Amino acid sequence: MTSDFRSHIRSQIRPFPRVATYPTSWAGSVTFQQIYDDLAHYVTNVMKGKGIHRTNYLPDCIQHGFMALWLELSENNDFLAQKTRQEAVFLFWRGAKSPRCTTTMTNMTASKR
Repeated sequence: MTSDFRSHIRSQIRPFPRVATYPTSWAGSVTFQQIYDDLAHYVTNVMKGKGIHRTNYLPDCIQHGFMALWLELSENNDFLAQKTRQEAVFLFWRGAKSPRCTTTMTNMTASKR
């Protein structure tokens, strides 16, 4: 190989990003921390609307939902690319299926009847 060819190859090498980014329809390409910061307020409001705030389980439910979202993003990097922020919140809500969250949601729904 000639030194020009090696120089050309070396100039094409790009380092991997230190932090993974995920494309979203509402904020472009962002880190998971930015997704968390953006959605946490909306998620909390939805859960409060469902009665979760009346329990001590709100932090657990939020953590469980974000873990499910992270697992989905790990498998499918473009998961949020075609989804609105509202769709992401409700997909998050669906992912927050820890036993505490689902029991609390069921109990709250039953008590409203």
